Amino acid sequence: MSSETHPLVRPCIMECRPYVAGRPRKSVQQMVGREDVIKLASNENPLGPSPRAMEAVIRAVPDLAYYPDDASTELRERVAEHWGLTPQNVLVGNGSMQILELVCKTFINEGERVISGHPSFRVFNGLVRAAGGYWEGVPLRDHVHDLDAMRAAIRPDTKIVIVCNPNNPTGTVVEPQALRDFAASFPADRVLILDEAYAEYCEPGTLPDFRELMDLCPNLLVLRSFSKAYGLAGLRCGYAIGSTAIINMLERARMPFVANSLALVGAEAALGDVDFLERSRANNKAGLARMVEGLTAMGLGYLPSSTNFLAVHVGENDLPYFEGMLSEGVIVFPGTNTDYRGWVRVTVGTPPQVERFLEATARVFERSRAEIEGAVAAHG
Repeated sequence: MSSETHPLVRPCIMECRPYVAGRPRKSVQQMVGREDVIKLASNENPLGPSPRAMEAVIRAVPDLAYYPDDASTELRERVAEHWGLTPQNVLVGNGSMQILELVCKTFINEGERVISGHPSFRVFNGLVRAAGGYWEGVPLRDHVHDLDAMRAAIRPDTKIVIVCNPNNPTGTVVEPQALRDFAASFPADRVLILDEAYAEYCEPGTLPDFRELMDLCPNLLVLRSFSKAYGLAGLRCGYAIGSTAIINMLERARMPFVANSLALVGAEAALGDVDFLERSRANNKAGLARMVEGLTAMGLGYLPSSTNFLAVHVGENDLPYFEGMLSEGVIVFPGTNTDYRGWVRVTVGTPPQVERFLEATARVFERSRAEIEGAVAAHG
């Protein structure tokens, strides 16, 4: 946390740590002096956006002079139909991060606490502090959310508990029955957030049906995203599903026009693009298997992943590997940025990108071995 202060700024804002995004391709191209840079740092879909979404966006361009539908009527109806719920169970936002910000603004009183696993999605801490609350990270157990410890950490001033499942940056999931038990025993006067941004990549049976969890925990809010499997990260669109009471409270605090018109039509079209979603899943499954095969052959550790990324163990300090990969024109995400030192997060790319990643990794570690051997020889 920063110790800086400013007379015009709330102290809690000065304690926030800015979000650190994955390096953009253009800046790395300039930095390393090569054009063939690939970005495997931000868990974007390597197949690009849904073709149906692109067509819908192009058709909507002539109407850009008009404000979007503030109620997101058609997308909410489409999402509700998809899940067998009502539009009153659905809230649309400018990505799931904006919905999380809205949740904090709606529910957190000054000084109240929010619990999440740690390490988990980096934005939780900043959003909670900006709302005047306090964030508490409960350490993972074997790289998975420790629900028993999270339950034990709930105290009178705890307002919200967040479970990121699958978890970012580990890619791991909670055992389904454990999550059912957690939801069933969750205090009735708290809010439970289930962040399922990567759910579309999970194999059947990996996650419990969130509708079942809603029956067990009335104050459950589930977050989903169009940025990952649907390939619409640039449009920034996500949605939340919860009880009509929870959604109504969030609607009261929501700013108007949070989702732009292109995002609304693109997301609606993407939701119906079943062929693209299946291709995305198939590419991801094959890419994960190849990455595991290649990393195992190199003797590198990794975590089992239910997402479109892999957490790879590269030693006690991940920064030398991260910088070495930049020199190879491959952008990965350093664990140091997520308090996950020694690990990197690598997005599953296309088959050529996966091979490029494995070849670059082999060269980076070969150079490291050569440098170590040279230093030993020089001082031998």
